[in-house]
Amino acid sequence: MNDREMLIRAICANPTEDTPRLAYADWCEENGVRWHAELIRLQCGGASDAKIRGFLVRWRKKVDAVREMREAFLIRDAFSFCIGNHDRAHPVPSNRLAYVERGFVSRVSGTLADYFEWRDDIFATHPVRGYYVWDKQPTLRRNPPTLNYDWSQPSLYGFYREGELTEYGVPPSPYCTLPAEVYDALPEPPTGVRAAYPDGFQAHFALSRACVKLGRKRRDELWAK
Repeated sequence: MNDREMLIRAICANPTEDTPRLAYADWCEENGVRWHAELIRLQCGGASDAKIRGFLVRWRKKVDAVREMREAFLIRDAFSFCIGNHDRAHPVPSNRLAYVERGFVSRVSGTLADYFEWRDDIFATHPVRGYYVWDKQPTLRRNPPTLNYDWSQPSLYGFYREGELTEYGVPPSPYCTLPAEVYDALPEPPTGVRAAYPDGFQAHFALSRACVKLGRKRRDELWAK
């Protein structure tokens, strides 16, 4: 394992710490990756949006730097990346984006197929804390099921496991079904109904947590080899 790999693992294992990121910035500067060193220091130092925009204006004029950015952030052809104030972004964007925070990808928005294709690479090299699956939508669930809309019944939103039938005994839409691996990783909801949450946002957040849980588990398996 070389110095770069050791620093990357330290960053992924300690996502809230700035020290390993700044150490990696020093490594980048020493090895000629000046754009990444500058970006890490800017974002770790709490730089304003104006300073980040200035950084992008300067470096995006250099073709090699743009190519290096896409390679560093593992950006695929259909993806783009966002550097800036992420808290202003919609929590479940409907496009393919990688959000860069403190110099590394922290959140990703993509399809579930993108997740399985990208998971090994992105979680092994970036401290990802959120993966928003925009091609899966939680559906309204009832417990107990009722054919008539009853306002006294709580509205629950969630997913089904592939091959599972709905409470009404019919196959669910593919948009709300999940592979068994992902379904089983969903956190236990406060409703007491498996994979059903009080609202759609909590259901999406639960799916994101499941993706991160599986990604980190896979990362640890790869690192142990």
